[in-house]
Amino acid sequence: MRATGIAVALLVLLVGGLWWTLEGSHEARSASEQREATEPKAESPAPPPITPEPVPPRPPKLPPRAAGVGWFCIKSMQSEHMSTCVRTRAACDLGRSHFLKSGLTYSPCLAQETAACFTFVDRLEQSESYDCSATIAACERQRAYGLQQKADVSDVSDCGPVK
Repeated sequence: MRATGIAVALLVLLVGGLWWTLEGSHEARSASEQREATEPKAESPAPPPITPEPVPPRPPKLPPRAAGVGWFCIKSMQSEHMSTCVRTRAACDLGRSHFLKSGLTYSPCLAQETAACFTFVDRLEQSESYDCSATIAACERQRAYGLQQKADVSDVSDCGPVK
């Protein structure tokens, strides 16, 4: 029985010593962690911001059937941003009469040296096509409208001046 008491005492000392060692190392880690937390850390430099590659403008390149010199344009009397331009006065007069029959009011056909155009591929007709307006603002509005309304177009250029 005395051996059992000694064994228990040794066991208590052994466990107590182990506990003391573990507790001490825990306190040492905590103090070390506390020092690290209070010391100012050297900040690593922030990575440079990611900037997207600039998309170069894609000016219109009209198909051969649009060849010619000068433009004839009509402008809407309801909106300064609605206009259309074609190469011949006859085509302009025909387009204007169509608009007038539908109740829209447009200016007479006026000659213009330059029109603002964009090009696209009409997937239904499988052909290159274009749309020209009297101003860049009108062209951009027409281009945006066309992109919203037509899922059958692709390869759309930016608006740009065409002589």
